[in-house]
Amino acid sequence: MIIQFKDSNYGPFKKGFRLSFVSTEAEDRRKEPSVSRPYGKGPEPLRFPLKDTAHGVLPLVGVWGANDVGKSCLIQTLRDLAHIARGGEVGDLSFPNRKRSISIAFTDDEAPTDQEDVFEYKVTFTKGRIVSECLLKGSEPLFVRATDDTPGKFARTWKGDRKHSSEYSLLSTDPNIAGILLRSYRIPMPHPYCANLWKPSEAHRKLLSELGDHAGFDTSAWGPIFDGTAEEVPRSVWSFLCLADETYRALINGYLLVVDDLDAGLHTDVCAELLRCFTEGSNKKRAQLLFIAKSPELMDYLRKDETYFVEKKKQAGAANLYPASCFKLTEESKKRKTSALYAEGRLGGLPCTGDLHRVLEQWVP
Repeated sequence: MIIQFKDSNYGPFKKGFRLSFVSTEAEDRRKEPSVSRPYGKGPEPLRFPLKDTAHGVLPLVGVWGANDVGKSCLIQTLRDLAHIARGGEVGDLSFPNRKRSISIAFTDDEAPTDQEDVFEYKVTFTKGRIVSECLLKGSEPLFVRATDDTPGKFARTWKGDRKHSSEYSLLSTDPNIAGILLRSYRIPMPHPYCANLWKPSEAHRKLLSELGDHAGFDTSAWGPIFDGTAEEVPRSVWSFLCLADETYRALINGYLLVVDDLDAGLHTDVCAELLRCFTEGSNKKRAQLLFIAKSPELMDYLRKDETYFVEKKKQAGAANLYPASCFKLTEESKKRKTSALYAEGRLGGLPCTGDLHRVLEQWVP
């Protein structure tokens, strides 16, 4: 389970960002009367208990913002952390010459509840070399490296020719804790349909067909897709199959699923039902979902502290990440849908489109 992660200087986030799954609101905003669709009628939506957090850890976080403001950089930070944990060179990361500090807090969901500990890993690097690095288990330091090539008091030793090398992380030398981090989230790669390459098992085929029936698809035509003989697959069908498959895997393994363009090619109501998989009784293993979306209507299915925005004041300026819960709203505004407040510009994160039609007027003969 991921609790939060931060990056000090990546892409347009020159002042850094912090994305937290820790709930800051005691009330469940999914129960608001402003959400008119039949949502949240099942068991109380989940907030995972965790000691030292007032209201627990959230299963969902959605991110919205204008085009080209750096929303996908949040996902790239998680890719960089996975690269470090697998033993990759720091010089192969994004923006390797910048001075960046990345940190992540996570738990081992396979440990007994009464023994659950929070791990926090932080690494600072620049010019392809690690400057400082530390790993904490609760308040106990497991290793600390203070400066280049100088192991700290609690530092482990490297194996073979990697001894004390500042091009590799000490985290990668601890397969147990690195494994906990690596299995705590998954970033699926977008992949187009390829004939003869995707053939689910009979049980999996039945599951996806049943899910498709409930999502309003004509699954009677899915036979060639499952057999790997379809010449082409409609975008909406393939998007649903991939997302439903990844959701199922996240629920049975209990990790954070990270999805860019969640609503690409899918109706808002279908996406909302997939979100419910993480907030209702189907989520038995504390799975989480971090997604980037375009449709403002999806905001109305999330709590305010689950709804994040990315905004840049100027085209070349620094990007800023913040949750909707940071705004002090009037009692009247609290009763309104988040999407309506967003459309009115009260929450920021809107594109500055200008008068595109006036530009075309000058060019169209």
